[in-house]
Amino acid sequence: MVEASDGSAGIDVIRANTGAINLSFLISHCRDYQVDRSLRRSGVCQWLQKLHTFGLLNNSFRPTAETRILQTYLRQRETCLGAASKCVQHMQKTLAQMNVQPANVISDITGATGMATLGAIVAGEHNPDKLAGRKDVRIRATKEQVAQSAEGDWREELLFVSQQSLELYDIYLGKITECDQRIETHLKIMQSKPGTIPPPMSEALLLRKPGWQFNLRCHLHRIAELTSPRLMVWM
Repeated sequence: MVEASDGSAGIDVIRANTGAINLSFLISHCRDYQVDRSLRRSGVCQWLQKLHTFGLLNNSFRPTAETRILQTYLRQRETCLGAASKCVQHMQKTLAQMNVQPANVISDITGATGMATLGAIVAGEHNPDKLAGRKDVRIRATKEQVAQSAEGDWREELLFVSQQSLELYDIYLGKITECDQRIETHLKIMQSKPGTIPPPMSEALLLRKPGWQFNLRCHLHRIAELTSPRLMVWM
């Protein structure tokens, strides 16, 4: 008995129960071949069987078991990352509705200054001067400019939405960290290519919010000989 599902939907499941019979499987998709649409399913199967008889049926690429496990972790991390991004968008929207414009003085609301300011706002601190006191030294804007951007109409219902969005953002960051731990643990047990030497990795490339919490480039180079950080996008 063999069961297979369409991998185009992100699902790739194959189960086989052959008993004591030693069989080799060839996985192929009929859309890669010109099949008469008027044929029924039995006719399509016979046509594919005929192609296989003449050696014209190509075997589809199927990652190794280790790679499929890594893909599952990476997809879950991507899901959490997307959810965290939506929380940031909600926070930005509620701040704009309260006429608070942090984007005028800081480029990233999820940075040190942005998160400290948001945490103080949802905690009940609405004094612009005190909020400006949480400005990081790397912010080029003056405290007066930060205080001016922190003046707004503090509506209770929008503060409630901001609080929940901030709490959810922190939760998703924690889930991303858990995914990073699983990914790092799995990468350590994946087989290395012989003769590969880990490249140097700078701190600037190692940690980026909400970036990887470990040296991903080192593992990619060890397993797949990837050296450029731009090639990490496939992950």
